[in-house]
This record gives sequence, C-alpha cells and structure tokens, in this order.
Amino acid sequence: MVSIMKQHSLLLSLFTIALISGPTLAQQPPAEAPGPAAAVAKLGPINVVKILTKAKTFKSLVRLLETTQLDSNLNNQLGDSNNGITIFAPNDAAFAKLKPGTLGQLTRQEKLQLAQFHIVPVFISRSDFDSVGNPVQTHAGSGDLLQLNVTSTGGGPVSLETGVTNATLSDTVYMDAHLAIYQVDKVLQPMSIFGAPDRAQSPAPAAAKGKGGKSGDVGDDESGDDGGDDDGGVGGKRSSAAVVVHSSTVVVAVFVGVISVALNLLHYGLTV
Repeated sequence: MVSIMKQHSLLLSLFTIALISGPTLAQQPPAEAPGPAAAVAKLGPINVVKILTKAKTFKSLVRLLETTQLDSNLNNQLGDSNNGITIFAPNDAAFAKLKPGTLGQLTRQEKLQLAQFHIVPVFISRSDFDSVGNPVQTHAGSGDLLQLNVTSTGGGPVSLETGVTNATLSDTVYMDAHLAIYQVDKVLQPMSIFGAPDRAQSPAPAAAKGKGGKSGDVGDDESGDDGGDDDGGVGGKRSSAAVVVHSSTVVVAVFVGVISVALNLLHYGLTV
C-alpha cells in the first residue's frame, strides 16, 4: 500500500512539473532564429551585373562586361579585396553617342581594355573626388595613353578627361562600403585605343592591300609572301637534288647489270 502511494505521489509531482514548465517553454523564442550576420550571408556576394541590370539603362555596358568576362572578375575582387571598387558606368544613351560600329571594330583585347578603363580598383566616395590624385589608376593599367583625370571642386560637378573624351559624372547608381557605381554621360575613351586616329569619330581606315592583291595586314602579307618564296626555292632545290640522285642510282644499277651479264657470258664462253 505504501509503495502504491509513493508511485501515485511521484506521478502527481511529474504531472505538476509538466503543467508549470509547459507554458514557460512555449513562450521561449525559437533557438534557430537567424541573427543579422546570417541574414546578410544569405544575400550572397554583390553582383555588379545584377545591379546594372536592375537599373535598366545599362544594357550596352552589361553586354561589354559579359563579353569580356570582366563581370565575374569584378565579383571575385569585391569578395577578396578590402580596397573596394569604383565603376564609371556609361548608360545606353552614352554608348549611343559613339559612331555606329565603333565597338564592332575593336578587337577582343581592345574591348577588354575599354571595359577596364571604366573601373578603378579602390573605393571612391562622392566626397573623395575633391582630393583624389591624378591621373587615376584604372584596371586598364598606367601610362600616357591610359590616363584618366578626375576634377571636382567643393562638392560640385565631377569631370572626367581622357585626352579623347570629356565626360561628366551625372548620378550615383549604387553605393555601399566597398562598391561605388557612378553614371557618366559619355563612354570613357582611352588614348591607347581612340587616340590616333579617333576611331569613335571617323570610320576605320580601309585595309591595306599587300602583294598579290590580298587585303590585310602589311606584316601578314610580307610574312606570307616571304614564306612562299622561301618554300618554293627550297622545294625546287630539293626536287632537283632528288632527281639527280635518282638518275645516278638508275645509271649505276644499269652499269652493274651490264657488267654482271658480261661476266656471265664470259664465264659461259670459257666453260664451253
């Protein structure tokens, strides 16, 4: 009887504890609720092309970045570097100011250099333009033909000069702690591509005709013709030498045959 009462008492205690703790546990917040850091991580890395595409007025620039595969390079740099990136983004209206066919005349390497010329491998805020040092170093490299000079006074309009193009920074497309994208009203044309002659303002020169009436590079034509002459001369000499050797072999073979027949006849005559 005592044992049964102890069991009932134990069950009653457990039931009481369950009633008391149940509402308390129900009121606790979920243990797996994500914090701010987890929410940021779910957003993934910054994608420059997505930002420009969302703005809806940079289709030509997006095509240029994708064609040169510079889009993935930018995303990787944003993830690996603490220096940030600044992009001067010509909108579609800026590309429309170029002479028709300008981009089509460029080689793949020139297109890459043109895209790189619009990218600065450091973050520049709007207020930093007043004190930025010139020439500004871009992804395209350095040198007299790749100079980009930026001027601004007292927070006023920002001007960009390349030696071919005078452009103006017209708007801020995107800004965070590591990436700044500014809209510019003209495509920034480096001297290395458009300096002499200005390919954006005049048609490309007609291809020079080389020897034999073939159009193309002078260097290509010269190398092609020289190669043909050399191959023809060497081939002719080798063919002549082969004919001489072959003829000599035939003569020697005939001579040996004649001597052999003569010896056989002589041997036959002596035997008879």
